[in-house]
Amino acid sequence: MKVVALAKYNTDAWKGMIGSSFQERKAVMEKVCESAGAKLTDFMFTRGEYDVLVIFEVPSEEVALGAAIAVNASGAIKDLVTLSEINIDGALETAKRVASSYAPPGN
Repeated sequence: MKVVALAKYNTDAWKGMIGSSFQERKAVMEKVCESAGAKLTDFMFTRGEYDVLVIFEVPSEEVALGAAIAVNASGAIKDLVTLSEINIDGALETAKRVASSYAPPGN
């Protein structure tokens, strides 16, 4: 499954970036993904609310969460959001089965 991570660097991380590069940071994220059993599929710096966008493929939610915890624990990130890919067709199939069973309060 694919996971999108959006991160904001703190001031110290930006200071460190002055002596770094895109390729260096991408290599670090490839190593993070590899050590977690994931695969990096895209990595970019962005303008706007978040500084970094990372897309990676993971075998499970636990792998994604473990990688996020480790990166967040480094202290370099001041805000981290992870978005997991979902199977919308599977969710809609369940919704169709449940819709006829659910009654709002008072009905």
